[in-house]
Amino acid sequence: MNKKKLSRLMLASVMLEKKVSELYLLFARKSPQDYDFWWQLAIEEQNHAALLRSVEQYFLALDLLPDNLVPRELETIEAINERVDKLIEEYTDMADIARSDMFAVALQLEKSAGEQHLQIAVSGNEHNKAIDLIRQLNQDDKDHAERIVEYAREQGIS
Repeated sequence: MNKKKLSRLMLASVMLEKKVSELYLLFARKSPQDYDFWWQLAIEEQNHAALLRSVEQYFLALDLLPDNLVPRELETIEAINERVDKLIEEYTDMADIARSDMFAVALQLEKSAGEQHLQIAVSGNEHNKAIDLIRQLNQDDKDHAERIVEYAREQGIS
């Protein structure tokens, strides 16, 4: 993949992290009893965005990212970004959001985002600093999914 396409993929991934953070902040405001939980996840998503931005700015500029990422990933990440935008718009206008809906949406997003974060992160045996950082990010997304399920279970939310 050429540098321009790879840069677009990285920037779309950064935007995804920021949008998910925004959604979690909205959930925090709409669900005071879960405020700390959503706030923590929102902060972690911002950290993921900063990490990806650093990878894009540093490793891509030095041609240290592998170019075997498939082009369809960009469309997938852009589609998820559009979906998160629609969710934010929809939920902003709602007076109340069912807690179970928040957890279901968050879990679905974490699983889709986790599956899409630069598929190179979960395939192959290639190692370099950029790929190792992306793998860590992917692991963090899986951790978010597990934490969402665990917290919801603790709260008695199915």
